[in-house]
Amino acid sequence: MSDPNPYQSPSSEVMDESNSPGVLGPPQSMPAGCGWSWIAEGFAIFRAGPGPWMGMMIVYVLIMFVVGILPLISIVLVNILAPLLMAGFMIASRRGATSGRIEFADMFAAVQEKSTPLILFGLIVLGFSALIMIICGVLFFSSVADSMDAAQFGGAPDAKFLLAVLIYLGLLIPLMMGAWFAPALIVFHDLGPWDAFTTSFKGCLVNIIPFLLYGIISLILMIPAMIPLLLGMLVLGQTLIGSIYAAYKDIFLVTEQ
Repeated sequence: MSDPNPYQSPSSEVMDESNSPGVLGPPQSMPAGCGWSWIAEGFAIFRAGPGPWMGMMIVYVLIMFVVGILPLISIVLVNILAPLLMAGFMIASRRGATSGRIEFADMFAAVQEKSTPLILFGLIVLGFSALIMIICGVLFFSSVADSMDAAQFGGAPDAKFLLAVLIYLGLLIPLMMGAWFAPALIVFHDLGPWDAFTTSFKGCLVNIIPFLLYGIISLILMIPAMIPLLLGMLVLGQTLIGSIYAAYKDIFLVTEQ
């Protein structure tokens, strides 16, 4: 079976039902101001159906909480479920952006449509995460041992700990870039797990500046969102999910002439 073309026209039923305004094209570099406009559009998508969005967010948190306390298999299940549910959020975001309404059932729509590639993608992320933890874990424990020796003999702490932190961030950020748009690319455009990962990474890479602004604004918004018993995080969480769809649309979709 040949690999799908990352830039082919989408053919899934999910795409047909959502009346996409464009087709997948090469990642486009957007202005820095889009870092704010994506969040604003995400909030507009949230306002299309606050009730269903709140319900989806609560169910998502409950699912992840229950799965997270399971012994041994929790990490695997979280990595499998997260892309499936995030793809459902993307379907809901598309519906909210195009029709002005949200349906709670959208949260689980991707389970029926694209479960296999989304699960495989989750396993890819799990594999990379494990590799990162192994590399940084070796450096961390080595730095702890060296620091204890240095403290015992009155020397300076070992620099390997700082190196482990820098390597962790240096590997985690590309992993996040590859995962950011992948669920949307899989569910809307039939991309394979690895094609979705690399395409998402490229989309983030050519938009470093707007994503820096996006990250700063998101961090600032988290401060007031955490004040009212974290209830504001329900709104901010769904706003940021909607903003992922808004960014995906700007970066990847090309309007048909």
